Amino acid sequence: MAEQLQPASDEPQHETVAAVDLGSNSFHM
Repeated sequence: MAEQLQPASDEPQHETVAAVDLGSNSFHM
């Protein structure tokens, strides 16, 4: 889900996983 919104290649994978764990909504907003 997060990968589709943000390019995983440009940003580190670990950051994407952390965002999902904390809450994608909170991370984006």
